[in-house]
Amino acid sequence: MKYLLTADLKRIFKGKAIYFLLGAAIILPIFTTLFVAFLMFIMKQTGGEGTEVFATLFSPGAIYISSFSLLNNIGLALLITLIIVAAGDFSQATIRNKVVAGHKREHVFFSALITNLIFVFTIIFAYSSFSYLFASLLAGFKLDVFLIVLKFGLIGYTSYLVIYTLATVVMFKLKNAWAPILIVIG
Repeated sequence: MKYLLTADLKRIFKGKAIYFLLGAAIILPIFTTLFVAFLMFIMKQTGGEGTEVFATLFSPGAIYISSFSLLNNIGLALLITLIIVAAGDFSQATIRNKVVAGHKREHVFFSALITNLIFVFTIIFAYSSFSYLFASLLAGFKLDVFLIVLKFGLIGYTSYLVIYTLATVVMFKLKNAWAPILIVIG
């Protein structure tokens, strides 16, 4: 299994998908922060009514928590990209070649699962961290809020790992890319 995992990780990190999504994980929080800063500027210029409510809605903690949504900017891109990359093993007969080469089906599955989870964790960690970092630059950093953010981060990462484990199981069971996409979105 060590060789399978090494080969799968090399394939993922040699490809362009992870680097494209990492770029998006940096650029999207920058645009979100600039947009929130622009809206706060407009609210202050128009009289400042509702600024406190707006600041609460777009606080660093709220932005961080929303970064774990499956249907946000990076969530859908991650879902579609990962499933397409992972389903490539089925369309290119890579799974069959691994089994014919003498690897057990369980090892092939666990290697793909670990690779998918590392891919997902890398992107989500970058996106959520940059979202919190840039929002904190705008609103200010507070230690007590950061401790709450860590708790929500643990919940968010765990939920992503569970959802993508389910997606990988469904993909290996049904051997196509559409079923996991529909199940995760559903």
